[in-house]
Amino acid sequence: MSTRLVVFTDSILKYIVASPTTSLDLQVRRGGHIEDVHRMIKSYAGEEEPHIVLVHVGTNNLEQSSAEAMLQQYKTVLYTLKNRFPQSVLVMSGILLRTDV
Repeated sequence: MSTRLVVFTDSILKYIVASPTTSLDLQVRRGGHIEDVHRMIKSYAGEEEPHIVLVHVGTNNLEQSSAEAMLQQYKTVLYTLKNRFPQSVLVMSGILLRTDV
């Protein structure tokens, strides 16, 4: 049995590669913001609940959103993840540093 992994991300993880024992479902939104990835999570139509759900997003919000606004958006994403994938292990990655903002 392989581990089912779903990744919701902006384009930074578009080249992620899974191990041979992992079934990877990569959901990418190029240039995506937190709200874009949130919509992807809400509309996800996978057949089986994944073992692991990984979310990486936020880097594209740094230039235009306050920390408080981003925190509230993250809370909304986490609430949706918990309800959408109640049996999955949920992983939120940290925001990668940018030198251009």
